[in-house]
Amino acid sequence: MSTIPLPERPSIEHLRKQAKALRRDVLAGAADALALVAGHHPSRTRDTFTLDDAQLVIARRYGFASWPRLRREVELLAQPRPTVGSPEDMYRAHLHWASDVDIERCARAGVDTAPWQPLITVHRNGILAIAFATPAGPVFCELTPTTITISPPGAPLFHTALGTWAGIAPDVPLLSLARPGREDTRRHPVVADGIFLLPNGFADTGDGLQLGRQAIAALPPQAIGTIDQPRPPVDQTSPAGQRLVRCIAAADAPPAVDPDQWLPGAYARLTDTEQCQLGRYGNLLAYCMIGDTRGQELHVTDLDFPSIPGTTFAATRAHYGFLRRPGQGMGSDTIAVLGIVHDDRVAAVTLTRPGMPDVEAVPTDGTFILTGPALHSVRDEHLPTMRLTALDAAGAVLETVPYARHTGRRTPSAARIG
Repeated sequence: MSTIPLPERPSIEHLRKQAKALRRDVLAGAADALALVAGHHPSRTRDTFTLDDAQLVIARRYGFASWPRLRREVELLAQPRPTVGSPEDMYRAHLHWASDVDIERCARAGVDTAPWQPLITVHRNGILAIAFATPAGPVFCELTPTTITISPPGAPLFHTALGTWAGIAPDVPLLSLARPGREDTRRHPVVADGIFLLPNGFADTGDGLQLGRQAIAALPPQAIGTIDQPRPPVDQTSPAGQRLVRCIAAADAPPAVDPDQWLPGAYARLTDTEQCQLGRYGNLLAYCMIGDTRGQELHVTDLDFPSIPGTTFAATRAHYGFLRRPGQGMGSDTIAVLGIVHDDRVAAVTLTRPGMPDVEAVPTDGTFILTGPALHSVRDEHLPTMRLTALDAAGAVLETVPYARHTGRRTPSAARIG
């Protein structure tokens, strides 16, 4: 069933009232309410319909996969929007705010029991990092779904195995961090209240840090995290799992969170010399590009914020088949569409392109790879007509979304996976 946009100024209280009214109408047998449930939550019947079911229907009606995601979107819309492309936008920053759950989790691991005031909260690739003001000085806290890493109070520089960096901000117009001599690693952190915070930026390789204009050769010891919310490891013994394990361990990229929690997914041979192995951790998608000449390249993307969003699935794009072009360096016109499915009914995902055959993928462990779309063979005016469609096992259409659609920024209130 089609979705509708959120109202101009959505209120979570108003949405709760919608859910309560929907449940009341369903229990009363109202035809329009039953039709809404049939379109968005068909596994539920009138006799078993709960308030949680009603909230899920409302969320899906507005194009969100769950009620928590809808709630997080409403929370975000109530916050001032940062400049697009700024560090605050890139890392989905909140200033002077963090969720009560995350504040409590960080404070539990600290040594100071006095109230902690959040200064900066940032997110990236399953990592949530918070800078706090405490009576003993600033404290930095990095959270994954299973681990916590925390700094001593007043630390001038803090860094973790997952590539989070924080500390006292030097007085420069635009602060950046980089590995010495590695311009490709340069990142701009979020800066506020005299401190900086950069989540999952790059790992320490032992050669120091370029912090603004200052070269720091001797870094403080890397902070050691602890598991405070344990989960059993997933089975990674299959060939796909071993490919994923090797890529996560060896790739020169910002490290992936909780390596033993990634479920191996779809695998495809993209060209004669390139392969792609997917992994999934909740709504995080890892894709490992494996090539005879390029080695292994690990990329992680958070599909809570997809470039191709849907209710039953979400997807992103990755270029492959790079070739050297005269005067232009390396380039590629060929992409793969990579995604995860949110709905167990999805049996296939297809890409429809004007004047070309459809491309279809069957999900593997909740992930899929569509290969073959060559952007150079599609005129710009045709891009808005391209569609991705989710089909069930009988071939019925569950959802169709525009290929070229982009959503606004959505920010989760915490680093939650699953």
